[in-house]
Amino acid sequence: MTSSMPAPNLPVELIITILEHVYYSNDVVHTIFLSRSPDYKTLAGASLIGTAWRTPAQTFLFNHITERACGRLAKSFSDPYSDPARRATLLGYVRILDLRLIPDDESSVSIAHWSSATASRVMCRMKDFWFFMAHCTNLYELSVRFLGVISLEISNMHSSLPSNLQALKLVECSSQSPILFELLEIFPSVCFLTVGVEVVVHPISTPKHKLYELVMSRSLPTATFEWLTAHSIGFLRILEMRDPPSSSIKDQLRLLCPHIESLRIMRYNVTTLDVIKSCSHLRELILLGLPNMLRLDNAPSTIEHLCIARCDVVDIENLIVSLPNLRTFSSDESLRSQTRYNVLEEKCCSQNITMQLRKTGLWPNEEPVFSTNFPRGRSTSHFYAMNRCPAARFTRSFAEVVPAPTAQSLKSAPPHGSISPTPPSNAISALPSSPQSVAPIQLGNRVPVREDHGLYGFFRKRAPKNEGEALEGEARYETLGGSLYMERAQSGRSWKASELRLKSFRDLHTLWYVLLRERNLLATQEEEMRRLGVPRILLSFSYKKRQCRKSMAHIKAVINERRLAYEGALRIAEEKKEEHLDNLVLEHQRTQFNKDRAYLMRRREYQEKKRAKKRAAAAAARAESRVSTEDIETAEVVEAVTDVNATPVDSVKVEVVETVTEVKTERTDAGSMDPPTTKAASSKPKAKPTPAEVSQADRPATGESASEAVTAGLFGKTSGGGGRNQS
Repeated sequence: MTSSMPAPNLPVELIITILEHVYYSNDVVHTIFLSRSPDYKTLAGASLIGTAWRTPAQTFLFNHITERACGRLAKSFSDPYSDPARRATLLGYVRILDLRLIPDDESSVSIAHWSSATASRVMCRMKDFWFFMAHCTNLYELSVRFLGVISLEISNMHSSLPSNLQALKLVECSSQSPILFELLEIFPSVCFLTVGVEVVVHPISTPKHKLYELVMSRSLPTATFEWLTAHSIGFLRILEMRDPPSSSIKDQLRLLCPHIESLRIMRYNVTTLDVIKSCSHLRELILLGLPNMLRLDNAPSTIEHLCIARCDVVDIENLIVSLPNLRTFSSDESLRSQTRYNVLEEKCCSQNITMQLRKTGLWPNEEPVFSTNFPRGRSTSHFYAMNRCPAARFTRSFAEVVPAPTAQSLKSAPPHGSISPTPPSNAISALPSSPQSVAPIQLGNRVPVREDHGLYGFFRKRAPKNEGEALEGEARYETLGGSLYMERAQSGRSWKASELRLKSFRDLHTLWYVLLRERNLLATQEEEMRRLGVPRILLSFSYKKRQCRKSMAHIKAVINERRLAYEGALRIAEEKKEEHLDNLVLEHQRTQFNKDRAYLMRRREYQEKKRAKKRAAAAAARAESRVSTEDIETAEVVEAVTDVNATPVDSVKVEVVETVTEVKTERTDAGSMDPPTTKAASSKPKAKPTPAEVSQADRPATGESASEAVTAGLFGKTSGGGGRNQS
C-alpha cells in the first residue's frame, strides 16, 4: 500500500520565485558566452505538481521555445483536431522564439547545410513561420536561421503579426538573401537587432526602424550599416562589434558614439581606440583583450562597468586610476596568477570597486530589454519588461521632438545633465512629419509635456513672491529645497504615537500614503541636487526624511497595536464561544441521560411485574394440579367402598364424591388456565363393576379381607373380628 503525499499549497509569489531560481539551473557554457536555454525538464515537472503550479510553470516553460521544439509544436498545434483555446493560451506565453527554416523545396538546400543542421523533423517550413507569427501574439524576440536562399514573399504576408516584437536575431542565412531587409520591413518596431552573417545585398527600401541595440558579428558594408542606423542617431545606446570596425563606417560612428552608453568590442585596433574615445557618455566598456601597443589612456571618465579579458595587471591599474566613476571590474581567472594582482585588489578596495573574476561567461548574453543600469545581466526579472512592452517609453527620440541644433545652439547648450529652459512654442510646429537622420543633440533639451502631468505631483509647489503673480508651467514647482536652516525652520515634527492612536483606520492609511509621497518628493529633489552637482552640505534632506520615516514607523506601531488588540478580542470571543458551546453540549448530554435513565427504570418495573405475574400463574397451576390429584384418589376410594358394601352409607359417599367433583369443576372454570386433558379424563366416574367382579372382591383372603381394609382406611380399624359382624 502506497501513501500519496498531498501537493504543497504555497502562495503564487513563492512558486514564481522558485521557478525563477531553477530557470537557468541547467546552464550550458559555450566558451565565453552564457546560454539562455531554460531547464525544460525541471519546469515540465513543476507543471505537473498541482493546479497552483500549472499556470506559473507553463508560463516559464513556454516563455522560450528553442529551435528543437518549434517543429514539434508547429505539427502539434496545426492539427485541426487540437483545442484552439489551449493553443491560444500556450502560444500566448511565448516571448522568445528560435526558428530554423528551410525552403519548401528541399533540393535547393546544399548537402553541407543538411550535414551541419539539425534533423529535418525539428525544422520548420515557411508555412510554420507564418503559423507562429499569427498565433504568438505576444512574441518579443525572434531568432531565425535560414538554410538556402529564402524570400518571405511580403505580398502574401498575413495581416495578423506580433505587435510587441522588439528584438530580431538573424543567426544564419545566405549572404545573397534579402531576408534581413524583408524582416525589418515587416517588423518596423524592432529596437534590438543582431546580425550574425555577412550581408552582400544592398537595401532597396526605406528604413522604418530605430535601434536601441545593434550587435554585428560580421563587418557590414557601409551602405548596409548606414541604412540600419539611419534613424538610430540619438537613440542607439548599446553597440557590439565582434569584428574591428572598418574605416569606411567611421563617419557614421561619429554620429552614433556621443549617445552610446555600452560598447562591446572583441577585436582591438586603432579604429576601436578612436571609437572608445568618441563615446563621451560611455557607461560600460567590454573588451576581449588589451594590446600593449595600443594603450587606452584617455578613456571616458563616465565608465561605470569595465570588463577586459586577457589583459595585463599594470595596464588595468593605470586605467582604474583614470576612471573616477568606476563601480565594477570584471576579468578572467588568469588575472590571479599575475604578480601584481594583490596591488590591483587593494586599489579596487580603496576606490570601492567591486572586482569579479570568472572562468567563463565573460561576454554578455543578455535579454534584450531597455535598461538604465549596467551591466544589464541575464535575469528572469527581464521577462516582466518583455510583458509590459517597454518600447512605448522610447517611441520618440530627442531628435524627433526637438529640431536639429545649429552650431550656435550647440555652443550655448547647457552641459550634460543640467536643466535647460523650456523649448519655444514653435518647436512643436517645426518637427518633421517623418523620422529623419539628424545630427546628435544635447541631452539637456526638454520634451514638452502637458501641465497636468502626473509626475508634477513629485515636485513641491512654489508660492508666488508677489501678490497677484501667476506662475505658469514649471515655474509653479520648485526642484530644490532651501538651506539646512530653512529646512529645519519650515519643517514640523513627526507624528507621535499618542496622536495617531486617536485616528481612524482610514485616516492612518491616508496619512501613510501622504508620507510616502513626501518621501518620493524628497528623493526627487535629492536626485536633482545630485545631478546638478550641488554640494550636499548646502542642501540637506536628511531631517525631513527622518521625520517622515519616524511618522511612518509610528503608524506601523499603532496599526500593529490594533492588530494585536483585535487578535486578542477574537481569541477571547472564541474562548467564550467555545465555553458556551461546551455548556450547551453538557446540558444536552445531561437531559439525554435523564431521559434514558427514566426509560430504563420504567422498563425494569415492567419486566419485574411481568415476571411476578408469571410466577403467580405457575404457582396456581401447581396448586390446582395437587388438589386434582388428591380429589381423584378420594373419589376412587369412595367408589370402591360403595361397590363393596352397597349400604346407604355408600350412597351418601357417592353423593359426596359427586359434590367434590362439581366443586373441582367450578374451580377449573374460574382459573386462568384450562386443566390438562388427562385430569379431566381421570375425574370421570368409573363404570360399576359386574356381579362377578363383586363376588370376586367379596371373597375373603387368608388374612384380612379387602372390605375390612377399605373400611379401616375410611373409619379406622375395628377392635377384634371382621367389620361385617360389627356393622
